[in-house]
Amino acid sequence: MIVPVAIRHKSRVRALWLGALMLCAAGPGFAQGQPQPNGKPKAPPPKAETARPDAATPDAAKPDASQVRGTLDDLFQRLQTAKNPAEAKALARQIERRLARSGSDTVDLLAARANEVFSEGEAAVAIEIMDRAIVLKPDWAEGYHRRATMFFAMDDMTRALADLNAALQRQPRHFGALTGMGLIFQRLGDQKRAFAAYAKAYEINPSLESVKVILDRMRPDVEGRDI
Repeated sequence: MIVPVAIRHKSRVRALWLGALMLCAAGPGFAQGQPQPNGKPKAPPPKAETARPDAATPDAAKPDASQVRGTLDDLFQRLQTAKNPAEAKALARQIERRLARSGSDTVDLLAARANEVFSEGEAAVAIEIMDRAIVLKPDWAEGYHRRATMFFAMDDMTRALADLNAALQRQPRHFGALTGMGLIFQRLGDQKRAFAAYAKAYEINPSLESVKVILDRMRPDVEGRDI
């Protein structure tokens, strides 16, 4: 099956954040799994889940095509009221596909090229290509999110945070950007802001199971322990 370039790139972005999330959820070894500071990013971590979580879900529990149609607002609203995990995951994937559409063939090609170059270890060149894409489509929230993952992989937390903020200014419900922000704040030792970012991401997308694990682990330290 031929996968559209925007979706292929989105999968790699998800893999990068998910790999870092799983390291974070595993405990204090998170910092050891970060990119090398030499400007050459590690290859994106493999997905922690080799099979789709809903693969074994009975057909009756799976959402039909009508459940993933509608405007972006409709999809976000349905995500909040999903009846089961399979439906929530399907809706979240559809939202990601919508966010991945820049609305410009030229920008989509630039983003795909940036991904290829980044995968080859040329992070600086990839970022330059994404710079051009963002200049052409400055209101595309996903463009900033993608560039943020590149800065994150280069261990440039300052510019990664700036891009995540830019993404959220354009799309406040971008749960991928909120998750990335939580990762960065946690890495920087700002537990309260990390917890707030994770909590917002999970509020918007209740199918983020790794985020829930991290929230449950962080909650006693951030909100206080029972006496």
